[in-house]
Amino acid sequence: MDEIRSGENSAYAICCEKIGEVKGKTTGDIADTSGGKTCKSDIHANGKYASCDEGYEKVVGYCGIRKILDEGYITNVAVDDRYRGNSIGYRVMELADKWAKLKNISFLTLEVRKSNYSAIKLYERCGFLRRGTRENYYPDGESVIMMRKDYK
Repeated sequence: MDEIRSGENSAYAICCEKIGEVKGKTTGDIADTSGGKTCKSDIHANGKYASCDEGYEKVVGYCGIRKILDEGYITNVAVDDRYRGNSIGYRVMELADKWAKLKNISFLTLEVRKSNYSAIKLYERCGFLRRGTRENYYPDGESVIMMRKDYK
């Protein structure tokens, strides 16, 4: 099940696996693509929980989005490690893209760790372009790449 749950100025996209199709993949955390952090399988974001509807076992992918005026900001993208390589990240990014178009967003932006090559590749595949770098952004000294996708 792929779904976007939206408020007036924020949304989150989720991908869930059906009960019975998970087969041994029911515990564990989801790795945050910004690196280092993990999110529980029922992800907490912006004061809400991203959880699956009845009949679905767990959230396997997530994307949080905020809208300010006509600008969109992707706050977090997470995919369960055991589901990587199955287009889950692409699916949640497609949902974010649909939401941005529905909300008449001028552009979406995100930040990603410079060393997170798989996430950078995903974002470029989804139409995001590199727009700059913030050197030594994280406490561990790693830099962040700023990316943007224009709609207008």
